[in-house]
Amino acid sequence: MPWGLSNEDAIDESVSLGDLGLDSLAALLVSFTISAWCWSLVLVGISERFFSSFSPFWRYLTDSSYWIYLLHMMLTSSAAVLMYGLPWHPVLKFVLNLSAALSISLLTYRYCVRNTVVGQLLNGRRYPPGVRGGS
Repeated sequence: MPWGLSNEDAIDESVSLGDLGLDSLAALLVSFTISAWCWSLVLVGISERFFSSFSPFWRYLTDSSYWIYLLHMMLTSSAAVLMYGLPWHPVLKFVLNLSAALSISLLTYRYCVRNTVVGQLLNGRRYPPGVRGGS
């Protein structure tokens, strides 16, 4: 281990939540809550600053997001089961799984959902076959 510590020293020096007093635990929970709120506000601010103008690309992804949400769990679980025994690096499996699930979701949205009754149920409107975005 770096800095001249052994694994035993690191284990001996660790602190569990049970060792903290009630005041320390409350302070920890409050600080995590404040941190989560701050990060949420920062991400909303960044989104408002950089993504507030109209873009057909972002509009298309926004329209397809509910379909992707509905389909992704089945696709990622199926791909994980299929890749379970493969001797590949886990990061490669993750990237392949994510890419396959997103590609299949976007393709099925484009050809099976967007201009159909299902698309109208998900998004509240139907697009003519030639329209890519909307205002």
